[in-house]
Amino acid sequence: MTMTTEQLQKICLLSDSELYEDAVEFVKSHRETKVSETQLSGLQNAIGVGDYNEIFRYINNRLERSTTSTQLKNFYGKLRDYLQLLPSKVEDARLVVTPEDMTRVQSRQVREEINLYAYLLATEYIQHLVAEYNYQRNL
Repeated sequence: MTMTTEQLQKICLLSDSELYEDAVEFVKSHRETKVSETQLSGLQNAIGVGDYNEIFRYINNRLERSTTSTQLKNFYGKLRDYLQLLPSKVEDARLVVTPEDMTRVQSRQVREEINLYAYLLATEYIQHLVAEYNYQRNL
């Protein structure tokens, strides 16, 4: 699948405005949570895989660990909640064209395309999140 210039511009605009602002607010709301550099690196590694669902596997793995503190479970739970909203952001931004009467094959293709763009937005968001945590840590 080839991304159009318009789609790329929309992703950049969403990243630089909405996703960045949301990441800053997320970090502010979890200021008391001790998120280690290792945990932030783990998030970056999860987005490096190139699969939207893999990010959720990583987050769910963190949530299921018995050694994860209550604060970190809250952090990962809220992060998962936010990332689950990204497919609707993809649709709201009209990054994917959805035909009126879709066949099953078209419906699957549209879902895959939405997941791809949601993954790209998740990547942008997590990069902003990690950068903001690192910035706040150095204040």
